[in-house]
Amino acid sequence: MRISIILALLFSAAAESQALVNTRHIYYAVTPTSAHDILSSLNSATPIRENGEPFHAYTDSFVEWRFRWKAKNGYCSISSVSVTADITFTLPKLGSAPSHVKSIWHSWYPNLLRHENNHKGHAIAIAEEIETGIANLPKEKSCSLLEKNANALGRRLLDRLRQLDKSYDQRTNHGETEGAWVYMYL
Repeated sequence: MRISIILALLFSAAAESQALVNTRHIYYAVTPTSAHDILSSLNSATPIRENGEPFHAYTDSFVEWRFRWKAKNGYCSISSVSVTADITFTLPKLGSAPSHVKSIWHSWYPNLLRHENNHKGHAIAIAEEIETGIANLPKEKSCSLLEKNANALGRRLLDRLRQLDKSYDQRTNHGETEGAWVYMYL
């Protein structure tokens, strides 16, 4: 009995997807001299703009997949899948600042990071869905049809990732409802 439980655990762990996640951080320097300067310092230093409006952080994700198939007995089936999610955070980094500025920063910044990490979580979840989805595609008589189905599944899930991030930002007003806007601490 014990052996069958261990084997079941081993097989279920092997069936779980394991997308490779690479994370990179790009920082821009912010050096406010007073609490009053924090917002203007962030707004002028940030490289992130959308329609001319400054944003203080951004999470970019690039998800790609590779797969192989094998042909056997007139059918083509997926034999291996690998998915990579490259996540790039662009974030402010506080330079030297007075203690009252640091206090505000340390109250606000964890909420900003939490919001951006939720975007990262969306990308990882979709990457894992792509890996599992492609691995579980039914066999096809045509390898080119199987390839087409695998890539279509990946593209559909990437579209879902974009929608997930968009609706998340709409629902939280880009993190405002989660305390990720610095004005709330000034």
